[in-house]
Amino acid sequence: MRSPVVAAIALTLAGAVLGAAPATAQTVPLLTADDVGPGVCVPAVVLAGQLVDCTYPIPEGLALDPWGPHHADIDLRYDEDNDEHPPCFIRDDRLICPGVFVYFNTGERRVTPVISGVAAVAFATARVLDSWSQPASFNTEWGGEPYVFAANPLTMWLDGPERTRVRFAAIRSRDDGRLMATVDVPEVAADSFETVAVDTGDLPSGRYVITPCVGESRLRCREVSGGVGFQVGSGHLREVIAGWNRAEADRINVVFAPSGNTDPETAMRLIHSLLGWEGPLPIGADDAVVSDSEPGAVWWVQYGPFAIEPLRSSRHAFNLWMLDDVLAHPRALDHTAPPMGWDRPPPDFGLPDVAVTAIDVQYPGEYARSEALWPSFSTPDGPAPIEREGLVFSSSYLAVFPSYPRAQSATLTHEWGHALFDLRDEYVEPERGVTYGYPNCAPDEATATEWWVPCSATSTPFSRSTSRCWRGTACRWTPRCGIAS
Repeated sequence: MRSPVVAAIALTLAGAVLGAAPATAQTVPLLTADDVGPGVCVPAVVLAGQLVDCTYPIPEGLALDPWGPHHADIDLRYDEDNDEHPPCFIRDDRLICPGVFVYFNTGERRVTPVISGVAAVAFATARVLDSWSQPASFNTEWGGEPYVFAANPLTMWLDGPERTRVRFAAIRSRDDGRLMATVDVPEVAADSFETVAVDTGDLPSGRYVITPCVGESRLRCREVSGGVGFQVGSGHLREVIAGWNRAEADRINVVFAPSGNTDPETAMRLIHSLLGWEGPLPIGADDAVVSDSEPGAVWWVQYGPFAIEPLRSSRHAFNLWMLDDVLAHPRALDHTAPPMGWDRPPPDFGLPDVAVTAIDVQYPGEYARSEALWPSFSTPDGPAPIEREGLVFSSSYLAVFPSYPRAQSATLTHEWGHALFDLRDEYVEPERGVTYGYPNCAPDEATATEWWVPCSATSTPFSRSTSRCWRGTACRWTPRCGIAS
């Protein structure tokens, strides 16, 4: 059954973008497309559907315009308008564009950096082969670049005409191509459509590429062209609020997973600033907490998730952790569940009831959209008993813009409304309609009556009326009293 806390959390779906991107210091010249030299992609030879990292030399001492866009563009023979554009960023005298998806256009493909919307003349190349031209190939179970640690193995599909002969896999460093290990691959039956879990061994933290190695022994096997990338990390969790967590308690274990333009220490400070742990905070023009009361000093009031009831008085229901790594791929730890999602369980951190929240700090000129996936207890057609056994929360993804990070606290609250409480969006957009569904968005008054009239007899701190249990919104009807069942 839904608890009063779950059912009563009528969260405000606010996500106003406040503030503006900061101006780059005038003493730091901006990178232009003309500054970029010819680059290289690693791996240089890949199979269709795999990823490459492309790097380009640039003069030292340059910065990216914070407005952007700055991304990598791969030449395609078709569907050019819909290809993905991974962001690029600067490291010393290099422009780095990681995770470029090569699609299914074979042959030599050009990857061109686009700086402030202008394509460079310089480019890098990758040779793309048809995967079925090789005796075998790997494909990661969920795409992207998986994050692997002791309790979270690398799971992949093993395909190709000789897949049943593959006994080994070669692992190379993604940075310099060195062979790091040759490991065993579980045997695959000809009629099997299951994934294989590969033990990658005791590799140090870093990014790697793994390829099938066909042959009778580790020493005599032949590596297949291409390869899929994965990241090895510690899987170590740190407390966000020192001394707060009780791992043995019956709590939701929220795990924040940093990614993007950050490091663990900076990410920890950022997460603290988003929670609303101290309650509502007055925020000034520089996205900082206002400590004086001068007229006009306060621009807005920040409400993070724990500054809002009923979460404010239910903090004891949460453990808050942070992964002590930076994910190479922000969606590497996504998880969701049927009936609305697919069967992708949360990573095994040795904790029950895990809900990962990816904190993706955007690079200059990068503008991603926050979202959440589907939990196991989604019942959009109306109230239904929810079994505690097998309950799975979903992950959420929060894109954080470094110039005004506190503004994303409302978005964090919104996405938790989906991931932890299965709430529907209460807004519309030109490209999508209303997401009708229980528990908060009824399509008509008759459905609203069926769902929420029982709440009129329930007395909770959040009840406002026993005669009117809902109000009209973009989704027509949504509850405004606390509901318990």
